[in-house]
Amino acid sequence: MAIHTSLVQVEAEVVKYTLSVQQADLLRQVAAAPGALTIAPNRSNTVWALRQRGLIQQSGQAAVVTSDGRYFLKHGKHPKEVQAEKDRLAGDAERAARAPADGAELISRLWATAYGQLTVPDPGPQTRGRW
Repeated sequence: MAIHTSLVQVEAEVVKYTLSVQQADLLRQVAAAPGALTIAPNRSNTVWALRQRGLIQQSGQAAVVTSDGRYFLKHGKHPKEVQAEKDRLAGDAERAARAPADGAELISRLWATAYGQLTVPDPGPQTRGRW
């Protein structure tokens, strides 16, 4: 018996913490400045993206790096991204135990859904293995 892969979807939680090359360059420049760095107006989109991620604070045209920004530069990841991954993996063994034990149980769950489609939030490795 085959299960059509479009019937079971595994969704990854979309959290935008990655930086473009321009954003990473500007973050490094702001962090390297001895005080607040004056940002050129033509970089307003890049500044906005860094502010939205909480990596810099801006007052007028001057920007300073935040503690999250320093963490990002040191570790290459946003602290909220690291925490989200820890939260996602917490209790993975318990969630894996609730995943279908075999194909028959999976098919039963699919038939029980309103539209014959089952969505699974981005599971940890043990849970993913069971699905």
